[in-house]
Amino acid sequence: MPRLLLIALASWTLLTGCSGAGTGSSGPPLRQSATMYNEMLRWGTPMGGMEYVAPEARDGFIQAVQEGAARARILEIEIQAVRMGPKGDTAEVFVTILWTAGDSITTVTSVQRQTWKRTEKLWRIHEASPAGEGPTIFTW
Repeated sequence: MPRLLLIALASWTLLTGCSGAGTGSSGPPLRQSATMYNEMLRWGTPMGGMEYVAPEARDGFIQAVQEGAARARILEIEIQAVRMGPKGDTAEVFVTILWTAGDSITTVTSVQRQTWKRTEKLWRIHEASPAGEGPTIFTW
């Protein structure tokens, strides 16, 4: 009987994404928050991602949105890598953004480094900076 209970608990852990190795908070995981934030940028509703932006970074985010929306159209965003900090409460998320400038049909690829931090139960983005050289979009 204890073996069956252990198998059931392991199955529940895999299905719910609870590993027990995290920081003990019950908020959404980093991957989910980063995906939702980047999907808002991708589908042209960047202000919908404001809930994932740290309060102290919101002015920079809003300015980046205004500049980016005026000069570019995002075609695709893909999370390439997630690097967790040593304590599990910070992370870098590397994102590839495929976009066009203005009315151009030429595509541009940018790589962005997003700095995320867990505050209370939520993951929030604190900075989006270029990773590499070349044109960038939605960085602050």
